Amino acid sequence: MQIAKPFDTEKKLVESEDWFKALTEVALTSIIIIEGNKFIYANKYTETLMDYSSRELINMNFWDVVHPDFREMVKQRGLARQRGEEVPTAYEFKIVTKSGEEKWVQTSATLTDFEGRKCTLAIVFDITEKKKSEEALKRSLNEKEILLKEIHHRVKNNLQIVTSLLKLQSSYVGDENIKKLFKESQNRVHSMALIHQKLYQTKDLSHIDFGEYTETVVMYLQHSYGILQDKVKIRIDVQNVVMSIDNAIPSGLIINELVSNSLKHAFPEERKGNIFINIAYDAFNKEYWLVIRDDGIGMPKDFDIHSSTSFGLKLVSTLVEQMSGKIELVSKGGCEYRITFKSADYPDRN
Repeated sequence: MQIAKPFDTEKKLVESEDWFKALTEVALTSIIIIEGNKFIYANKYTETLMDYSSRELINMNFWDVVHPDFREMVKQRGLARQRGEEVPTAYEFKIVTKSGEEKWVQTSATLTDFEGRKCTLAIVFDITEKKKSEEALKRSLNEKEILLKEIHHRVKNNLQIVTSLLKLQSSYVGDENIKKLFKESQNRVHSMALIHQKLYQTKDLSHIDFGEYTETVVMYLQHSYGILQDKVKIRIDVQNVVMSIDNAIPSGLIINELVSNSLKHAFPEERKGNIFINIAYDAFNKEYWLVIRDDGIGMPKDFDIHSSTSFGLKLVSTLVEQMSGKIELVSKGGCEYRITFKSADYPDRN
């Protein structure tokens, strides 16, 4: 076995370092070597990135080119790495060039031997344009979010105006049956306005917490029909359901119609009772379950919701059909509507 002579080892080391320098000088990214806190090598591209000449950089601390907001973090990680501690290999920060320009960079660093010394070898990428694009995208999204919020706000206001006009018009009507029709229309418009109000108030502009929305609708209906809570209790069970606007508006109208129906007809005279609203989402089948039940007087045995002449129930059937859903009525010890429909967020609605 031939043992390499010290001279041969030193010669190979010099040759490898010459090869390294030749390679890095043609690289189109910044390659630097740091010992302690000092630059001891910077390739040609580093001059382009930082505006300093290689000669100037060799006399500087690496942290001097780091933006003050990131200087301590970069310094601590750099020194920890040279002590052999585990620190992130790659991360982003800002530098300040000789001309005062701020640039975003991403570095990937590791420990290495250079000229017989333990040093940090770092490759530094200029990601300023990428960051500018990200910021521009964020600004654009924020502007669209503000615009969409404003749209929801205006739609809500316009629907509230329609509700007020219906209320005002009903005050000029003497026929009690027609007044009831006006009130029902008010409630329908109000349930739609609530959707836009909730969307305006939340960060997510396409989905709403349907449990919270349902509680608001129910409170409004009880107040609208003058039903005291000690006469008819409405119990809501919603299992963390979030709905898109495409599902929420028709579902809100369905709840409005069916709960209104129970409040008006299920508990005649002084009869007391309960209305139960259960909403759940089946993630496996990607569909919603909506059950509205009361323990009132129920429906006639031969009643068919699909052939009903009631405008409200016709509206419910139409909305369920539009959502490619199914509705089932069970009238036993009260009245129970079972509705299933696919989530509008998924294309497979059949």
